Amino acid sequence: MTNKITPVSRLAGCVVTSWQGCEMALAGDEDRLPIRWEDPSIPFLQFTWLDLQLDTGQVLRLISQMEDGSGHHGFYLEETDELAELRVVDDPSSIFRDRTLTELPLGEIEIVELRMDGPNAIVEMRLALSGAKLRLVAAEVYEEHDGSVRIVEHDESILIQLDGKRPSRPA
Repeated sequence: MTNKITPVSRLAGCVVTSWQGCEMALAGDEDRLPIRWEDPSIPFLQFTWLDLQLDTGQVLRLISQMEDGSGHHGFYLEETDELAELRVVDDPSSIFRDRTLTELPLGEIEIVELRMDGPNAIVEMRLALSGAKLRLVAAEVYEEHDGSVRIVEHDESILIQLDGKRPSRPA
């Protein structure tokens, strides 16, 4: 079954009851351990997709690249009826981990700002939920040969920032 593609403007007024997604490490891989999930120079989480469970029971999946060979980068939503099953990865060298994002705010979404690249590509979203400011950027963290990292915009990952900082999990 093909999921219905929906513009991100659909988020306005939606009430989020939970978030989950696939987190991607900022640096490292099976050949370059250790895997780094955090870096002081990168105030973001990095995800490949993000599911928003709504109070209606519907799920909206946020993705930043069409998988149709077009090379399109920019946010879009897929409508679905259920959350993806989270995969448990026991491999310590894996750069991917599915998880619930308890550090993100719940509540009604207000779209504060959408940054466009051309007429149709939304490359950054600023949202407000329950008094918190959520920033999402269609970008990816690249690791350099010297081990340093940098952000490259217009890429297929989703960088997530909360109130101007990297979201941290509640204690």
